[in-house]
Parts: sequence; structure tokens; C-alpha cells
Amino acid sequence: MDVTQVLKEAWVAVEAAELPPEMQQVAFGAAVALLGVPRSAQRQEAPAGPPIDDRKPEQSGVVPTGQSETPVDDLLSEDELFAKFASESSVDEEDLRRVYIVKEGRFRVGLAKRALGDTEAARNRNVAALMLGAAWHVLGQQQISLVDVREAVKAVGYEPSRNLGKHVETMSGVVAVGSRSDKAVRVQTSKFDEPFKALILELTGE
Repeated sequence: MDVTQVLKEAWVAVEAAELPPEMQQVAFGAAVALLGVPRSAQRQEAPAGPPIDDRKPEQSGVVPTGQSETPVDDLLSEDELFAKFASESSVDEEDLRRVYIVKEGRFRVGLAKRALGDTEAARNRNVAALMLGAAWHVLGQQQISLVDVREAVKAVGYEPSRNLGKHVETMSGVVAVGSRSDKAVRVQTSKFDEPFKALILELTGE
């Protein structure tokens, strides 16, 4: 029995149910059981959430704001990083280069504040989506913390208000997890890619 595949299928079922974050872990265990995996084989189940999709490597040499300082020089060049991002996201590489820059081994938002939205809520959501898109498509990292989003917003050039958490809760294709200082936004694997592509097209004026 392919345990990894069963775990992935179980999480897809949990996402499709659109349950509140506090119920997802219980539902995930129940879905695994229904798919017929013995309890002894469920040791791969992570307390914090579902297994990460292994179609993307865990280490690529570029990380979102606030994460590991892994340098890019020893792994992938900037050109290779953008090529990988384009391949994994199915977004045109030139469009990605108009939205992102790579600096100090990290993908960063390369747009000015005024280009990211007319309101703080829109800007906050767009920055969060961009950082999560880089984390997901390049690293295979399924979620980023609100702390990382806040730092990315500051790097764009403005101070986010206390409403940042409420703003990101309404993003398309993601679900908010955790609470207070541990809050994060997580990709809904079957729902994130299309809103991400649409955002890139919107920000590049296409």
C-alpha cells in the first residue's frame, strides 16, 4: 500500500470539505482510516497539518521572507530559479520577473506599494499571495506565517495595521490556520493555482 498517496488523498478530501481549521486534523485522521491505512502506518501524520505535496523539492536555494538563510549560489542561479517558478506555477517567466526580484537568496515582491492595490486590505492580500506563491511553487512550502507576511509588507514600504490577519483570511485559494502570534496562511492545493495566476496577470496589466 502506498501510504504517501493515501495521506495525500485524505488531505484532498479534507480540503474539499472546507472544514474550520480546528476540525481539519481530526477529519484528516478519519479520512486516512476510511481509506484503509492501518494505525501503525499513520505515523507519517504530522500534528500541525497535512503532508506536503512532494512534487516540489524542499530545498531550492530561495526562501520567502523570514525563513532560512540558505544561499542561492550553491544551488540554483537566479535564471534557474525563475525558470523553476514558471514551470511549477504555469505562469510566464517574464511576468514573474515583472513582479518578483531575488535578493539575498529570497524571492521578494518587486512592485511598489501603489501597484499592489488601492486599499490596505488589497495590498496585504496581494503581498501575502505573492509570498505564498513563491514558497509553494519553488519550495513546496505549503504555508507561511503572518509574521513573514508582515515583514514582506514592510519591505514593500508601508506598515501593516492590526487588521492584517483579518485581511488575509479572505484570500482566495488559502485557509487561515493557527491563532494570534502563530497564525499562518496555507495553500488549498486544489484551489490556489488559478487565483495566483489571475493575480500575476492583474499585477502585470494583462
